[in-house]
Amino acid sequence: MLSGLRLHAARALARAGAKPAPLLSLKSHQFVRAQSTQSALARSDGRFITYKPVTGGLRHKRDIDMDALGVYQGEPVTKLTIIKKRTGGRNNHGRITARGRGGGPLRVIRTVDFTRRAPGPQKVVRIEFDPFRSAFLALLKHEASGELSYILAPQGLKAGDTVLSYRTGVPADLANAEPGTAAPTIQVGNCLKIKDIPVGTTIHAIGLRRWGPAQLCRSAGTSGQIISNATEGYAQIRLQSGEVRLIHVECAATIGATSNPDWMHRILGSAGANRNRGRRPKVRGVAMNPCDHPHGGGESRTKGKIPVTPWGVPTKGFRTRKKSKPTWWVVKGRPRGKKN
Repeated sequence: MLSGLRLHAARALARAGAKPAPLLSLKSHQFVRAQSTQSALARSDGRFITYKPVTGGLRHKRDIDMDALGVYQGEPVTKLTIIKKRTGGRNNHGRITARGRGGGPLRVIRTVDFTRRAPGPQKVVRIEFDPFRSAFLALLKHEASGELSYILAPQGLKAGDTVLSYRTGVPADLANAEPGTAAPTIQVGNCLKIKDIPVGTTIHAIGLRRWGPAQLCRSAGTSGQIISNATEGYAQIRLQSGEVRLIHVECAATIGATSNPDWMHRILGSAGANRNRGRRPKVRGVAMNPCDHPHGGGESRTKGKIPVTPWGVPTKGFRTRKKSKPTWWVVKGRPRGKKN
């Protein structure tokens, strides 16, 4: 697609007998040619990349400008990657168990260190883009052993910074900070136990088990906030959904919010872009036959049916959590619609 756009732009410029246009200054935004595409059809405002609508799929397409953010987009560290085979949504018998999956590129998964057990200072080599993850990754190099590892890059972390993991405990000389001053351990990218983090601190990559990996707040732009803490027992953490959850104070979390908050504002622009990501089209139930979906069948359009899944379970607000198994660790549930 991109090579065809370049050819189209080159032919257009040749017919006009002119060179590529210089930088344009439109009102308060200065549009420059995007380095990530090297195309005359792409423009960047320092935050997003938009395209000249020479095709229908480019009219509303909007990408994040990685070059403006200084994010590395090259090959990953080979020893920190694994190849994940695609299943196409099928099980070991070849039957479809997950609908809407199929196609897509070879998945080279970066192995991320979600446990952060290695003590000692680690230097940030670079911030990387992971095509199979919404948040950016930070490549770390241990200053003592020289070992490389990936972690989720928080907002504000840049190449050359130093991060530490205090998961085994905070040294006494660092724990006794002067009143009214921030503790030297509370720096963006540092990993600590929840009991060692002050109330009100923004955190991400939150674990749910002692010495377990990070499980919460790992997507782009997500974070949580500690609203009550203790030296033992459980702490209360407010998530972005509004839910307040109890998490043991021996679990670990990382200071800061996850990077790439503009990920939610990108626009794929076309159905083919979804297919290139391994997602197949979704068929509405009302367009199926009665044997395929409870909404199917009937002459022309029919209404009045309760929205259900293909297996007959009600949807759109129907609560499926069993009352006999209460979630005691949820202090306050997230805001919902009207109760059924």
